[in-house]
Amino acid sequence: HLVLRLRGGPDGAPASSKPGAADADDAFESLDAQAMAGLFEHVIYQPPRKVSVAAQSTAVVPLASLALTGEQVLVFDPKENAVCATKSVHLRNCSDTVLAPGDVSVFEGGQFVHMASFMPMLPGDDQLVPWGQDSTLSITSALPRELQRTHTRRVRVVRDPEPDRAGRGHVVVGCEVVRTDVKVTRYTIKNNSASRSCVLYVDHTADASRGGFQVTTTDRCIKTTTAFSRFRFELAPSAEVTHDVAEEAHYATQASGARAIAEALDRDAEAADAEGAAGADALGAEERTALRAFARRLEVLACVQPFAVLDSRPVDAGQLRRWRSEGCPLPPELLEAAEEAAVLHADVARLSGEARRHDDHVAVVLSDQARLRTNIQSLEKVGKNALVDRYLKDLDRGEDEILGARRDKAKVEAAEAEVRAKLRALREEAQAVVERLRADLVYVSAASA
Repeated sequence: HLVLRLRGGPDGAPASSKPGAADADDAFESLDAQAMAGLFEHVIYQPPRKVSVAAQSTAVVPLASLALTGEQVLVFDPKENAVCATKSVHLRNCSDTVLAPGDVSVFEGGQFVHMASFMPMLPGDDQLVPWGQDSTLSITSALPRELQRTHTRRVRVVRDPEPDRAGRGHVVVGCEVVRTDVKVTRYTIKNNSASRSCVLYVDHTADASRGGFQVTTTDRCIKTTTAFSRFRFELAPSAEVTHDVAEEAHYATQASGARAIAEALDRDAEAADAEGAAGADALGAEERTALRAFARRLEVLACVQPFAVLDSRPVDAGQLRRWRSEGCPLPPELLEAAEEAAVLHADVARLSGEARRHDDHVAVVLSDQARLRTNIQSLEKVGKNALVDRYLKDLDRGEDEILGARRDKAKVEAAEAEVRAKLRALREEAQAVVERLRADLVYVSAASA
């Protein structure tokens, strides 16, 4: 059991017991090899004097009294507590003794204040020993939107690793965009005490997204690793400090769509202008040509998809309007075929409506005829009279209407079949143009100079 006193060491010169050989029967405390990396031997503490412990009794046996250097600090770690800082002692093992892990009692001004876990310490090591919460500091962290940045570092053409069967080399299949995200966290720290100054450590852990950010701010930094940095602040009474911590992440994304490739080319041009026309990472003229050709191919392939089902579904009216107003990457004959198909589909819809109306009229007449037959059956015992003659005339007229409606429906169905045949022929013509267009699309091979 170790006792940590915050204000000065014990009376008298500090005693230090160095590890040494001892009999196997002597009691000793060994360090866990996993807890103490790099130490592969037992640690033996030699008591300064002999102590007698009666049978069936327990006792606290002093092994050593060490005066270690330490500094009272406040530690703010947003992962542990986003509101309060922790009172801690930054302890340094300036002795020649290895300190084993365990629990320590923390005393301040002779008063017990906390029981804390103690990590093992080799000579020269340091650690933070927490012993309470602080309420004198106000600490906030924010991510100002104007300080967050993303910029493109370079764009690289991605080609198919397998050569093209047509002998055109490794064709372009997209591009890789390497970006850099800069994330800035702003810490605002205020010492609310009007009489006490303090030392504050801010432990900042970098974001783990995008493959892991790396802290790049070095101002006030006293300890750093790949994804962690500790910053030291000395705060006077009522002082307020603002500190920005920047971290960067470099990552790559695949752009395989026409719009994404166009944006990547624009970003690459902006990066080249910012870094100079001769930037080592800028795309060359040949690579730009290859990407533009690939983007045009993707755009054309996206536009020709509706023509595969032109006979069953027309091209979207909004798409047609955009092609007319903003320009169409397709040949004029395909645009004309799309417009003609829209007209023919309108005719199909009109003819289908007429056929349904004829069916509805036949259904109404058949319903009337069923009513008339029921009425005639109810008048069988009355004999022939004017009302029965009227019902018979209505039945005869209904039959004529049914025959006429069915003849008209047959004409409409014939007209609709003719229109659908035109649509199938139009689709076949459009598909022939599409196939020629696919064959004419430009592939840029790796072997092109």
